Amino acid sequence: MSFDMGNVLKDMVGSVSDVVSDESGNIAGDTKSIFERQKALMEELALALIDGLIDQEEFDEELQREKKVIEAELLTLQVMTKVMVQEAVNVAMNVFVNAVKVAI
Repeated sequence: MSFDMGNVLKDMVGSVSDVVSDESGNIAGDTKSIFERQKALMEELALALIDGLIDQEEFDEELQREKKVIEAELLTLQVMTKVMVQEAVNVAMNVFVNAVKVAI
């Protein structure tokens, strides 16, 4: 059997694209969900300041808490992204190894 690195590379890129496109949609949806979950709390916080129910200092303190919550949730997505990259590399290397095995 012949070994055509051009075709192998094309297959590797295709396999990585499949993994990345599947997972990136999940990550985009998860990002939106994070902000949707915080939406009501942030709206309440904004309205409380606008309506004079809290002062700027309390607003700033609450905003810092909200930032920490969002940051923690986004860090979870960072881990998910790293897993996606590892999976994509593994899939690509499997395509390469299998192509070499077929050519032997």
